[in-house]
Amino acid sequence: MQLYKQIERIMKNKKYNAQIEALHAHRSTDVDTQNDMNVLKKKLLPVYQEINAIVRSAQKAAEAQLLAERPDIIENIKSQMYINNEMKKGNVEGAAYQQKKNLEKQKLLQFGGTR
Repeated sequence: MQLYKQIERIMKNKKYNAQIEALHAHRSTDVDTQNDMNVLKKKLLPVYQEINAIVRSAQKAAEAQLLAERPDIIENIKSQMYINNEMKKGNVEGAAYQQKKNLEKQKLLQFGGTR
């Protein structure tokens, strides 16, 4: 199902609309601003949880499609993870070496693409 249709389905859900209306009614009483120790977090409502799940799912599908179309991105991600890990260990030389290797590879790919 397309993303907008999933969101439309949620928007038409009477139970979710009632929860949102209840939160709006509560917030209009100004109790939330007077009590910062106990806060009602709207992101914890089931409607927000479902929307977040839909968006995360769509994001993962888009990322998978992008990686399928551009496998070079996977190499860049792996390389950056390696560099980050080396920096966390304090191995600046190892991280810099990996960075230099990546730069050389990029230059070769650019050179090969311009011929």
